[in-house]
Amino acid sequence: MVRLLRPLVRGRTYTRLLHMWVPMAGVSVWLWIQPALPWVPLLVLVPLGLLPRVREAEVMQARLLLTPDEADPDFATRPATAWRDRWRTVLWLEFRTLLGGVVAYAMLWLPVVAYALAARTAGHRTEDLPQVAGPPNWAFGLLAPLPLVAL
Repeated sequence: MVRLLRPLVRGRTYTRLLHMWVPMAGVSVWLWIQPALPWVPLLVLVPLGLLPRVREAEVMQARLLLTPDEADPDFATRPATAWRDRWRTVLWLEFRTLLGGVVAYAMLWLPVVAYALAARTAGHRTEDLPQVAGPPNWAFGLLAPLPLVAL
């Protein structure tokens, strides 16, 4: 049990979580402005990733994410000079944004699902999640920790 909870007290866990949430800040503002077009932030990342200095910033963030304790990790810190490097930066930006969306969705909804399952065990109504509707049942209590373990 202690091994499962150990990542919760490490600063590295929250650094990585922040790294996943950074691209979602712009996406969330865009979704607040125009929710009908959720793909536009991904389209904006294409010309942004083609800028040579963006690779340098992404390498710095990847260095902090992957090797926070090493003094001199083996990462190239120069701006992109070839088009191959620029397109790789675009792909990394797109992937990180999509992965950040999955992480943000899980961070928001998995605790809600766990609460709804526990509430159904006690007999409370859960209007927010109709999938967890029905009469109170002890099986909901057995399922309640699973979303938190997945989180």
